[in-house]
Amino acid sequence: MHPQARHEEIAAVTNEKVRAEKYSAWKLLQYAVEKTFARPFTDFSFTKKENGKWFCEDFYFSLSHSNNLVSVALSSAPVGVDIQKNQPLKSLDIAKKILTDAEMQVFQNLPENEMNAYLVGVWTKKEAAFKRGNEKIFTPTKIYLTPVENLISTLLDGEEYFLAVSSTQLPSLCYQENIIL
Repeated sequence: MHPQARHEEIAAVTNEKVRAEKYSAWKLLQYAVEKTFARPFTDFSFTKKENGKWFCEDFYFSLSHSNNLVSVALSSAPVGVDIQKNQPLKSLDIAKKILTDAEMQVFQNLPENEMNAYLVGVWTKKEAAFKRGNEKIFTPTKIYLTPVENLISTLLDGEEYFLAVSSTQLPSLCYQENIIL
């Protein structure tokens, strides 16, 4: 159902879990598109841009997957979505690769028990902002967050996840699904 080139990309992924998540993200995209536009997914054409991102002329979309969760955002404006499990990242070396100077000041002044969630939350928002844009290389320290990167924290089966949506306007729809692998 999805483009042949995307099918080949997914089939080439050697990690079975990641391959299943990527496939599930495209199935969720199919569901979202058909539900939103009341037309078959095959009515829409998807191409891969030079920067490696998939594109549709009829709408903007973004996909994300993390630890058996997939999410999709659809919009009439550029949009990025990212979902991340809150897992330990709390090292200063990682923080230096992600945070701007101002964000680093906030991070260093947080109580220790809040540092990791802050770091994962900022990472998630920056990934969504990157996906919204047209850049080819993700450089988190060069992404300055604005109020358009919204962050939602949610618990699922006792685990905390962050979902960020970045757009110049609210996305038409954002779908999230827990997949069983």
